Amino acid sequence: MLAGAFALALVLVRPGLGHADEEASRLKLRALIEEGDLILEEAHRLQPAADQLAADGVRLEAEGTSLQAESAGLNETTVKFNATTIELQRQVKAHQAACPGESEDKALVESCNARARELQPAVSAHEEQRPVLQQRQQSLQQGIEAHNAARRDWAARKRDLDPKVQANRKDADYWLGEARAFLAGDGFRALANKAGAPAACAPRTLGDLASPPADAAVGRAHACLKAVAGALR
Repeated sequence: MLAGAFALALVLVRPGLGHADEEASRLKLRALIEEGDLILEEAHRLQPAADQLAADGVRLEAEGTSLQAESAGLNETTVKFNATTIELQRQVKAHQAACPGESEDKALVESCNARARELQPAVSAHEEQRPVLQQRQQSLQQGIEAHNAARRDWAARKRDLDPKVQANRKDADYWLGEARAFLAGDGFRALANKAGAPAACAPRTLGDLASPPADAAVGRAHACLKAVAGALR
């Protein structure tokens, strides 16, 4: 009698072990979902700032290239302007040396006056370029200062954002490792079968969870876990 009772007790205990395994799997399922919620929420919160930072970085790079080209062009124009200034000054000095203030030499006077009439328009036209060139230099300097200020702001935002993004990615990588192990286990497979094998958990939908980008893999694995949990309610 004692042996029979003991054997019956063993038979009755076995279903309880299966129930405990299922409950442990359900607890793991809920824990992964809750952790995944936090990771995805943080990633979603950080994404606008990350997108803006990336867009600003591209814009600042293009702006910097444009300013460099503008600076090079302005430097070339300035060098030519200065060379023309030196040449005109040389010609004016040569004219002054060749032409005294007064002379009885009629031919010399006529020659000097003709040369003066030639030089004056050239000097005037050249001098008209000076304020235009100065304005370009001032505008470029303002553009460079604004660009440098924008780059400092961008760098400060990047220093603030990068650690948060890296921490989120580290959490996502760890969570993904835990989720992959759970998804490959017998406990999850039993829950998924009981939930009617949701489409979100189909191999084609899940894809390769080990392939980057990790945030996309987290989203797919999380969707599968939530689909199973939702069907089991």
